[in-house]
Amino acid sequence: MLLSTRLKKMAAKPAFWRGLGSIVVFLILWEIGARSKLWMAPEFFAPFKDLLAAMGFKRNYLPWIGAVPAPSVVSPSA
Repeated sequence: MLLSTRLKKMAAKPAFWRGLGSIVVFLILWEIGARSKLWMAPEFFAPFKDLLAAMGFKRNYLPWIGAVPAPSVVSPSA
């Protein structure tokens, strides 16, 4: 009984929903970044790839997050 009351109070706070939203947005961006190797292959993204290279990053994927495996690949292996 006490646990359900505490969960209801926690879920009623805006900070809880802000935090949950932040985690969801991060996971979506992580998935997009990890899959950027696939969708950055077409020459349509050549200017964007040149911009990444000019900033000193690898041209094949989005920096940092593109080098990490996607959540959809990591979660089944856990």
